[in-house]
Amino acid sequence: LKQDLYRVEEVRFKSDSVTLVGDLLIPSGNPPFPTVVLIEGSTMQGRALWSYRSLGHLLAQNGIAALIYDKRGVGESGGAGVTTTFGDLSNDAATAVRTLARRRDIDADRIGILGVSQGGWLGPLAAQKCDNVAFLILVVGPAVSVWDQELHCVEYSMRAGSLNEDVPDSFSMNEIEHALAHTQLGFEVAANSGRWPR
Repeated sequence: LKQDLYRVEEVRFKSDSVTLVGDLLIPSGNPPFPTVVLIEGSTMQGRALWSYRSLGHLLAQNGIAALIYDKRGVGESGGAGVTTTFGDLSNDAATAVRTLARRRDIDADRIGILGVSQGGWLGPLAAQKCDNVAFLILVVGPAVSVWDQELHCVEYSMRAGSLNEDVPDSFSMNEIEHALAHTQLGFEVAANSGRWPR
């Protein structure tokens, strides 16, 4: 790492009643700097995840400030990760953008969001909540709904696990079809608790 090209400043910001903690990587040179708020994927490692952190270092080494932060319930950030919604997480990213826009060393007209994986859903949601998001970068961003992605994940992981599609279960469905039907029912219950008895 070319540490002399930037410095790291710990930042804390409040989103709703939750305090979030992150590192702002500030390039050497003359401010104000263009800036990127990074949103990690669905992992629960936050700033400790090198693949997330390394994007911030890459940006800072090239003259772009970068905020990498622990999402709710992760690392030093408050909140409960288990009950956190996409609404909460996108609000957090939008709050990060607004917080940075108030700093004199940040160019408020050149703040963007980089979302990785799950962050690919959250970035556009956060951008809709801010007036000053200049750009979005989505890395392995999903192109389907959360439900569709989960159904694909169930199917592909079962196929990868070499489960036998030719052996019907007691419901006269093969194992993969049954797992997909069960997953779909779980989504329906999440959307409508009246489906719970089924």
